[in-house]
Amino acid sequence: MAGGAGNDPAPAGAGARVDKKLVARRFGRHAAEYDGYAEVQQVMAAGLAERVRRHHQGPAARMADIGCGTGGLAVRLCPYYSAAELTLLDLAPAMLRQAERKLRRHGCPGGQVRAVAADAEAWAAAQPEGGYDLIVSSAAFQWFNTPAATLRRLVQLLRPGGLLAFATFLPGTLHELHAAFRQADAEQGRAPRPRGQEYPSAADWHGWARDAAGPFLLWEEASCRCEYGSVPEMLAQVRRIGAGNALEAGAAGASGMSPSLYRRMVQAYQERFGGPDGRIPATYAFVYALLRREQE
Repeated sequence: MAGGAGNDPAPAGAGARVDKKLVARRFGRHAAEYDGYAEVQQVMAAGLAERVRRHHQGPAARMADIGCGTGGLAVRLCPYYSAAELTLLDLAPAMLRQAERKLRRHGCPGGQVRAVAADAEAWAAAQPEGGYDLIVSSAAFQWFNTPAATLRRLVQLLRPGGLLAFATFLPGTLHELHAAFRQADAEQGRAPRPRGQEYPSAADWHGWARDAAGPFLLWEEASCRCEYGSVPEMLAQVRRIGAGNALEAGAAGASGMSPSLYRRMVQAYQERFGGPDGRIPATYAFVYALLRREQE
């Protein structure tokens, strides 16, 4: 689930500061059309599934997909773990329904799938330790309000030797949009301010991983460049595939903007990044990260 327009790294230890109920409502509203727009999320899910298959050792009796969305990651892993009991977890019940339908269409046995509508952070805190062989998540960790504690807890939910595998967004995501806003702010005499969600840095994640389980088994940064017909079209797609900013009231970047600032941002974006054909790019930066719980 991608969303927000974060670019600058969050302060060390900081979380997303999102309103989870708002996130759930917005994702639920677009669940039926999500797969038609979620280009970046599909790239991330496919890449993570490939890396899980490459690095996971042995069978998995119990799996969990955190922030499963419409099931893009689960359906790619299901053929390789056909005997596993799979827990699908998402904030939005409508997304879970889409995921269950997708798994059934691809022949995943319904009796082995359990759908849970819940906040992953609260869910993880309530689970007994050592219950899972494999926990996966694609494009969801950016919504954690307490990423350090939740990463540590998810590792604790693994059996010894179990694997936690996730893909999440990094600073640099939608950097074109941020550059255009900075230019528009400067031209209108405004102090630059962050807008949208800020993502933890690589240094943050490495520090949290060391505290939770030790160094990452795999840390592989990547990016995806998408093109759109216009800046408004790009922003509309971001809203469809994510939850917008979804920031709590009073958080940095949670305010709106004047029509003049918006118009100047759009113009600056087009001038700086637009191609000869008028299309504009939007870049998403993310990472594939694998973490193993040590054998006892």
